[in-house]
Parts: sequence; structure tokens; C-alpha cells
Amino acid sequence: MDVLTAATYFKERPEWANAKVGHIGESMGGTTAMNLMRPYLRRAFNDLYGKPPAQLDAAVALYAGCTERNTAEAFLPIPLMFMHGEDDDDTLAS
Repeated sequence: MDVLTAATYFKERPEWANAKVGHIGESMGGTTAMNLMRPYLRRAFNDLYGKPPAQLDAAVALYAGCTERNTAEAFLPIPLMFMHGEDDDDTLAS
């Protein structure tokens, strides 16, 4: 919620109204980047604050935890770059 709150704050400010806002995260922050692309977080934000959050313009996930299977339908149509090491034996990409 912190990232969505910050993005909403900046996009509501006149001096930042046209700025591009995104998120870059590594490890757990990378998992956060992936989760920010999920519709349920937007619904939870709306329920909590009574308004929809600002839409992120992009996100980058570096070595994010692969804790569940993901499908394209589970993500919002926002650019997401996912970077993972092919030789990582601890957190497999598949």
C-alpha cells in the first residue's frame, strides 16, 4: 500500500501531475513490484481510502521471489520488467 499511496500523492500534486511514476524492487521488493500489478491491491486501496489509487506507469522486479504461479490474466496491463538469474539455484524462475 505504501507504493500506491506515494504514487497517488505525487500524481495528485500539480507539479507532479504529468510525471511518470513506477517502482523498482529487488528480492522482496521485486515481489512487491509484481504484486503491484495485481487488481486486488487496487480494490483494497479503494476500500481503505475511499478512492482508487493512481496507476503506476511501470515496474521492475529484480530477482523477485517466485512463490506462486502467475498468469497474464492476474496482472494489470502495465509494463513490468522481470529480471531473474538463470543459474539461481535458491529461487528458481519456474
